[in-house]
Amino acid sequence: MFSEEISFKIGQYLLFVGLIILILFFASDQAGDPIFSLFCVGILLIPLGIYTMFRFRQPPAPSDRFSAVRKWQQARKAAKQRQRDKKDGERKGEREKGS
Repeated sequence: MFSEEISFKIGQYLLFVGLIILILFFASDQAGDPIFSLFCVGILLIPLGIYTMFRFRQPPAPSDRFSAVRKWQQARKAAKQRQRDKKDGERKGEREKGS
């Protein structure tokens, strides 16, 4: 229904209005005449705003920042796995010869 950008802005607006209404409630409470309807409306608008803000959010794109480190780690893991496979193969060969 809404694009991601418009949905995010509407969510921000609802969150901001909810916070302002809660501030008004706390001010009325300090004055000695609390208006509980302000509290209820503020409490309802804040989660609605957060939900609306992040409803269509896409996961962030993978970063290429540490790609060299990732490649190095993958190569290191692959080398260790080859060494383990080689040792397992040698052990298996020794067992077959011993039988």
